[in-house]
Amino acid sequence: MQRPPRLPYARLFDAEILQRGLLQGSVLLIIVLAIFGLSLYRGMAADEARALTFTTLVLASIGLILTNRSWTRPALQTLRSPNPALWWVTGGAVVILALIIFLPVLSGLFSFGALHAVDVALCVFAGLIIFTLFEAFKLIRAPRL
Repeated sequence: MQRPPRLPYARLFDAEILQRGLLQGSVLLIIVLAIFGLSLYRGMAADEARALTFTTLVLASIGLILTNRSWTRPALQTLRSPNPALWWVTGGAVVILALIIFLPVLSGLFSFGALHAVDVALCVFAGLIIFTLFEAFKLIRAPRL
């Protein structure tokens, strides 16, 4: 609430924001499809591949939330500014994801197979890749912002 309000005639989404969103969505789609395809190629059961892909999608989306909090400051710097809603949403997403993945009743609802520790580590790694990639992109574009 430190900044003045947006001008009434200003657009909500300019071309740069739309391009950034399309780029982020495309990269996320490519990574998620690659994980799904590679897991099936390696002989993983379809229900396990779905669980792996869904987990990757959720964790990578959290990475995008963290990097998109500010396009002028690094994410580690933005984490210092208080934002209880961020932690409630992030924590809630992780808890619900864990319940869906590890409780047989809920994983059955989604037709997910069991994930192993290595699978979860792969999902976390994919989320970190997305986060790091767009943090680097932010640093490269910083002089223009």
